[in-house]
Amino acid sequence: MKKFVAVAVVLAFVAGGAFAISFSGDVMGQINVMEGSSADGDDDVVTGGSMVRARLTIEAANADDTFGALVRFQASGFGAPNAGVGTHTALGWWQPIPMFWLGIGFDNNGLFDAQGNSRWMFYREASDMTTNPGNAWGWGYSLQGQLGWNVWDFGHAFYVGYTAPGLAMSIRPIPELSINIGLPFIAGAVVQPAIPDGPLPEDPWWGGGSDAVSSNEIGDVFSAINLQARFNQAWGSVALTYRGSAEEYSPGSIFAYLNLRMIDNLDLDVGFGFHIRGEDHPEDTHIGIGLAAQYNINPDFGIRTRFMFGLDTADYYNFNVVMFDVLPFFTLGGNITIFCSVGITVDMFGGNGDSESALNWHLNPWVEIGGEWMPRFFAGFRLWSTNFPGDNGDANFINWAVPIGLVINF
Repeated sequence: MKKFVAVAVVLAFVAGGAFAISFSGDVMGQINVMEGSSADGDDDVVTGGSMVRARLTIEAANADDTFGALVRFQASGFGAPNAGVGTHTALGWWQPIPMFWLGIGFDNNGLFDAQGNSRWMFYREASDMTTNPGNAWGWGYSLQGQLGWNVWDFGHAFYVGYTAPGLAMSIRPIPELSINIGLPFIAGAVVQPAIPDGPLPEDPWWGGGSDAVSSNEIGDVFSAINLQARFNQAWGSVALTYRGSAEEYSPGSIFAYLNLRMIDNLDLDVGFGFHIRGEDHPEDTHIGIGLAAQYNINPDFGIRTRFMFGLDTADYYNFNVVMFDVLPFFTLGGNITIFCSVGITVDMFGGNGDSESALNWHLNPWVEIGGEWMPRFFAGFRLWSTNFPGDNGDANFINWAVPIGLVINF
């Protein structure tokens, strides 16, 4: 994980004794020096970029680690001169004994996640610097991502964690076993869109699901429970998670996760997501099957890869997908690392007897100068296809960009 340079101070509290408080943060900015496309009539070379984020993290715990807090303030201006500042994380916790932990608040990074290297950890901070930001989650170069649908991502095969405001608990009857619970007591102010009776191309499931509930009724809160059993060993871990839903169209989702580390230098993640519809759409089960791996061949050379198959069983309209990425990397000297991402996505969709498919690909080499989880400079080249059937004929062209970026961790 990140090596934070902490500024530690000790504050005295009348009721609670001494607290150790540390501060850390990061600033991330990215620029496309130039970018263009081979689309008909589009011969302009343009530029772009964004201030991805500026984040301040505050961590606190008392002397015996029974009480603590985690707070992250984040500004994401996307190029605006006055970036809006929001609260990314606000979580207070209590751990009176090692076997029990209780938190109130929220963490947008996701509590109790079971995803390994399948999502953000695949590209890590480069996902906002030199690659397509959407591809951090898996849909960036697919047809669905280019059209803005975001139908499938690796969060449909792997559990992304509990993010809703509310109550979180972890019970550990033995050191290897954790029973994790999330209940969105504070999420009642979040109102989801109304769900139509017919086909549901725009319902929240297509975006990876939501912890939020649309009322404060206690029945809805408990219907939206996140419940997980996780068993950790030296060889890896196994997790089984149920993510509930308070909406009538879906009873919830079930995730199974396996992480294996028994082979030296190999970190393997396997995920299975089973997403259930309710009474109005009982036939519309969605299944995500995912695989991710990182293998460090030696200290200077390694490779990451990931694969997902998304199956939509609806008969009136379906959208299936196969996504595959491979990312070799090697180190030159002490602080220069070269990466090259290659990937393909096959989108298959249809309904009422008709079917279409589209294959898209990307080639994305880049270099990072600076140590991992330390301040770095990024520079790369992106080349990717846009191929999809349209009402006025198939669209098939090539896009390119030359991105650079800075990540400053402190």
